[in-house]
Amino acid sequence: MNKQYNSFEEIDCHLKILDLKRKINAQSLKLEVKQVKTNLKYSNLLEEFQFLMQQKTSVWLLKSLLKLVRRD
Repeated sequence: MNKQYNSFEEIDCHLKILDLKRKINAQSLKLEVKQVKTNLKYSNLLEEFQFLMQQKTSVWLLKSLLKLVRRD
């Protein structure tokens, strides 16, 4: 897709827009990297693991109790 320009002012304007878009994308990427780093910290991973283990243990206990109740 080739855009035709009628003046150097149009080219300059388009280049400024592209530069601003590039800067916005760079800032967005920096923010996303920062969020990933925060989410991957050891303490967060440990909390997530503990939460998952609690869920799995709760499900296992409920299933075990249901089996016991059904046997009686």
